[in-house]
Amino acid sequence: MAHSAKYLPNYTYDDYINWEGRWEIIDGIPYAMTPMPSPAHQRIAARLNTLISNALTDKDCDCSVYH
Repeated sequence: MAHSAKYLPNYTYDDYINWEGRWEIIDGIPYAMTPMPSPAHQRIAARLNTLISNALTDKDCDCSVYH
């Protein structure tokens, strides 16, 4: 049984400059860029990160907090 190769288009910068919206091209493959989180979301995330990190300080666990 023959297998067909999967075709992935290879876009260029010339293609990219004509697109609407926010895109990134990595190795010729387009990726839609998601919008940046709102300032309120970032403040809440930073505060939660601090609270959880402080709660874990000096605890006997292998926990890490990433933001």
